[in-house]
Amino acid sequence: MEISRPGDNLEQIIIDTINQAQVSIDVAIQELNLPLIADALVAKHQDEVAVRVIVENQYRSAFSDLGVAEVAGLAERDRHKYNEFLQLVDLNRDGQVQAIEALQRDAIRILEAAKIPLIDDTEDGSKGSGLMHHKFLVIDGQTSLMGSANFTVSGIHGDFSHPESVGNANHVAVIQNEAIAQELTTEFELMWGDGPGGQPNSQFGLQKPYRPPTTIQMAPDSNVTLYFSPISDARYSWEESGNGLIGQTLNTAQSSLDLALFVFSDQSLSRILQQQSDRDRTIRALIDAEFIYRPYSEALDMMGVSYPNQHETFHCQWHSAGVQEQ
Repeated sequence: MEISRPGDNLEQIIIDTINQAQVSIDVAIQELNLPLIADALVAKHQDEVAVRVIVENQYRSAFSDLGVAEVAGLAERDRHKYNEFLQLVDLNRDGQVQAIEALQRDAIRILEAAKIPLIDDTEDGSKGSGLMHHKFLVIDGQTSLMGSANFTVSGIHGDFSHPESVGNANHVAVIQNEAIAQELTTEFELMWGDGPGGQPNSQFGLQKPYRPPTTIQMAPDSNVTLYFSPISDARYSWEESGNGLIGQTLNTAQSSLDLALFVFSDQSLSRILQQQSDRDRTIRALIDAEFIYRPYSEALDMMGVSYPNQHETFHCQWHSAGVQEQ
C-alpha cells in the first residue's frame, strides 16, 4: 500500500486537547483502550480537574479481570480483541497479565484505580442501549473534540496481528466554540444522570428526549448543525431523523457530493443521491471494503447492480451509474 500523505497522530491530538483542561473534562466514547489517553485523564484528575467518562457497556470491563476459563469462553471476535489487548499489556511476554502490567497498560483499570467516575449505558437500569456510539469530549465547557475515531489501538494505530495495518481511516475535529460545547454537555448530562451508583436516571438510546437539530453560527458564512440520535420510528418521521437531516443536506448540493462511509444502507438516501446524479451533480463515494458489497448495501444501487439470489425489497438500482466508488 502506498500512502501519499501520512495520517495525523490522532492519539496525540486527543491527549493535547485533554492537557488543555483547567476545570472539567467530559468524555463520551464507545471504546477506550489507549493507556496514554487514560494516563492523561488521570493526571488531570489528580490536578483536581473534574473528569467524567461514559463508555459502552460491552467495553466497560477491564480485560485484565478475565480469568483463564473466561478467556477460553470468549467468542471469536472477543478472543481476537483479547489477543490484541494481551499484545499491548503483557509487557514481560509471559502470556499473562500481571497486576502491575494492568495498572500501566489496561486503560479501564487505570481509570478505575484512579477512582475517576465512570459509567456505561446500563446505568439507566437496563441491559444497555444497544449501541452507545458517541465519540466526543468537552473541555472546560468551551472546547469540543469529536469525530469518527474510538480511542483504541486498532482504530488509531492498527492491529498487532497485522503489522502492515496503520489504523482505521478516521478523523477528529477540535472546535473552540462555547455553544457547541454546551450542546454536547447537554447530551452528556442526559446520559450521566446522577453518576455512578446513584438512581437509574441516566438516559440512553430511545430514553433520551427528542431534540430537533440545532444550528450554530461559527462565522458569517459558516454554520454547524448538531443532531443527536436515535429517535423512535413509531413516534417520528424519517425526515425528523438523523438520516433525514443528512438527506436535507445532500439536497443542497449544487455541483458535487463526496461521501466517506463505513456502511451505507438507507434506501431513502440512495434515492436522493440518484436524484442529484440525475441533476448532473458529481458523486464520489468511499465505502469500507467489508460492507460495500453486502446485500443491503446501497452502493449496489449506486453501481446499478444487484445479487440475483438475494433480493432486498426496497432496493432500487440506479438507471445510470453516475457515481465513482472505491
